[in-house]
Amino acid sequence: MTKRDDEHEAGHPSTSPERLRELADHEEAEVRLQVAGNRVTGAETLAGLAGDTDPAVRLMVAENPHTPAWILASLAADADPYVREVVGGNPNSPREVLALLAEDRYWVVRRDVARNPNTSPELLVVLGRDKNKQVRGGALINVHMPASELVACAQSRNRHVRSQVAANPNMPEIALETLSRDRDFGVRRSVAQNTRATENILRTLSRDKVAQVRAFVAHHPKTPLTVLQRLEQDPESAVRQATQWVASHLVDDEAVLADHTRFDWHLEPRDDGPEWQAKSGLDFDRG
Repeated sequence: MTKRDDEHEAGHPSTSPERLRELADHEEAEVRLQVAGNRVTGAETLAGLAGDTDPAVRLMVAENPHTPAWILASLAADADPYVREVVGGNPNSPREVLALLAEDRYWVVRRDVARNPNTSPELLVVLGRDKNKQVRGGALINVHMPASELVACAQSRNRHVRSQVAANPNMPEIALETLSRDRDFGVRRSVAQNTRATENILRTLSRDKVAQVRAFVAHHPKTPLTVLQRLEQDPESAVRQATQWVASHLVDDEAVLADHTRFDWHLEPRDDGPEWQAKSGLDFDRG
């Protein structure tokens, strides 16, 4: 068999754990990499690959959703920061391991711990005050960040901080109402995409002066039908486009299908800081 054949076999889900154990000793790192990422690979084989000389193989072990917690704990001390970063982001990593990685000197490791859904609320509060803004941002959008901390951050003078907490579903409704009137459109846009936004908040934001905010309202599953009908006549073509797409997915005129395959709204951090930017197939003016 050729190397390519071995790679294919190593990555195929139908390959037996016994055969994967054999391929784990392959001389080519690319083959071992496929074994490390295969969800069928047994714990004993993964443990061996966790000590592989190639950091890419160890990283793939750390990324494998079936890697046992005890192996992830050993990889938390890996010399390669990118391996530790992946361990920090793996939701199967034990909380004690995440607490250790929260003190890592590399900010990317701490950032992934901050984003991890298994990170404890107490640790999130600590990471929310990290010296690195990317780490702070990761903690502020984590759904397990305590509501009291989110409310406190909603008073921040930093618009990026307010925008981040405004998108967090754990934010209390009364605080969301206040943020829906924020002077910064990015904050209001975050409120409009928050799953906890009420119909009253969405009605208010549907008349926002910024088209992006109104388009987010159009796509929100809680937006009342009467509001959608009004937004179909919006002066901005991008808002009308969003509304028309949603209207085509109405079920019994009451619920909007949460299908994001064509209209993909999400918030993601910019490379130059924690400010959120909307990504979609629509063309917007900022005003």
